[in-house]
Amino acid sequence: MKYWQPNMNNAHMFSAHKDEAIRGLAFAPTDVKFATASDDGTARVWDFARYSEERVLRGHGAEVRCIDWHPTKGLLVTGSRDTQQPVKIWDPKTGSCLATLQEHKSSVMAVEFNKNGNWLLTGGRDHLVKLYDIRMMKEVKTFRAHKKEVICEFEEGHLDMTDIQASGRPGRETFGHPDLLTDR
Repeated sequence: MKYWQPNMNNAHMFSAHKDEAIRGLAFAPTDVKFATASDDGTARVWDFARYSEERVLRGHGAEVRCIDWHPTKGLLVTGSRDTQQPVKIWDPKTGSCLATLQEHKSSVMAVEFNKNGNWLLTGGRDHLVKLYDIRMMKEVKTFRAHKKEVICEFEEGHLDMTDIQASGRPGRETFGHPDLLTDR
């Protein structure tokens, strides 16, 4: 894994995850840290300043496919191929798993917090997108608008969901849901 400076100079090469694929990366919003998700079944926290691995997050029973950093609370969320423990929320400072969300029945391919951190989206191979209110650690909505694997993201106050392979052909279709994501 290589860390590049804005001028495209290679600042450092990190040796990570025992030659297994890195599936996801997330930058810490207020720190000089980043996190990786890998096929070795772990997520790892890295320090830019020291060019070092800080912590290994273990607990998924299969490949970790995606990762995101909470915008204000310093938490990490991971999505996995582990159908028993598909989504986990972590304290990256201690390596502790704070919560396991088990509503998906298949691999989770996408996780993302919204900008204020109150909402969490997960998208999976079960063709579902799930919306959680993390203040209560509760699923509040399931979207079933897809026939293929789903990726999802928050953008400008609305939710975009994309079929990895829409309508049986390569390509993407995006669905916006601007009225669903207002804080109460």
